[in-house]
Amino acid sequence: MSNSITLFEELEGGLTSLRVSRTPPQGSYSFHDMPHAVAKGMLIKLAINSVGTPSLWIGSVDFVTSEKVIWESKGIKANQSPDGSGATSSWIVIEAEKLYTDGIFISLATSICAKSIEKKSTKRGVISDALDEWREMFLNNSEGLNLNELAGLIGELITLEEIAKKHGANALETWHGFEGDRHDFSRTNIALETKTKTTAGSDITINGLRQLEAPADGKLMLRLIRLEVTDSVDLCLPAMIKRLCALGLSQGKLEEGILKAKASPQQIVTGTRHFHVIEKVAYKIEEGFPRIIPASFESRQCPPGVSGLKYQINIGHAEGFKASESEYFLHINQL
Repeated sequence: MSNSITLFEELEGGLTSLRVSRTPPQGSYSFHDMPHAVAKGMLIKLAINSVGTPSLWIGSVDFVTSEKVIWESKGIKANQSPDGSGATSSWIVIEAEKLYTDGIFISLATSICAKSIEKKSTKRGVISDALDEWREMFLNNSEGLNLNELAGLIGELITLEEIAKKHGANALETWHGFEGDRHDFSRTNIALETKTKTTAGSDITINGLRQLEAPADGKLMLRLIRLEVTDSVDLCLPAMIKRLCALGLSQGKLEEGILKAKASPQQIVTGTRHFHVIEKVAYKIEEGFPRIIPASFESRQCPPGVSGLKYQINIGHAEGFKASESEYFLHINQL
């Protein structure tokens, strides 16, 4: 297991335990100490105050004589203050009052801790750099996903829900769409690609030469989901997160993936767009399916000078490759 995943799980578990413990008195904190093995010997604590605001405490080698703000942006503030106990030279405390959810805070805390461990340093410059990177990646994305992009994400989450009903919390291990991988879902040699349409017609855009190429000695299916925009409140991004968490998925890891898919923090908590499922169809991607893959060329790769490929297929020409729902769920069982 990578150190980043271990950090995330430890931080997530620590914050959960703080949430269920007794609320600290006004003006004080409840703490959870990160194990030294996970923190690689660094002094790291999670805390919540009397009103439930989470914070990350990092023991720094910097010597300071008074408390000062070292970083501030969009609801996140980092203070550095001297430590009178002798445990460390100073404390850097990152507090987040407006980060919307605990999952988003854990994503922030993980990125800071991972950067400190990578650099083997808790100097304020390292912490500030980690905060700058997180802001650039997530907080500066104020607009988030447009309508079509949001629909595409909802389609992937609907597919993830279908997988979670079979595999529970482990379903998250199969989701790679937000990482830009070849297929939206895969494990070993079984893969699944999701395409979502909010308009009429049969044309589907395929991104890349290998998106409809099955894994070596494996199987690939295409899940086509048709949505329509509606005023109903039952199918929106926050509702999908709630449904997936009810199936055992980690809210923190799920929300981090959604942020990496370019949704804004605000979209995670506020359902600005709502959808209704019109149709869900599965297709077996086999020889003869309308597609372009490396084998379509004599050299088994794009012609010289062609660096990428995006094309459209007419799914109406794939009627013979439709899978029954039982075949589709058998494919999911193999993930």
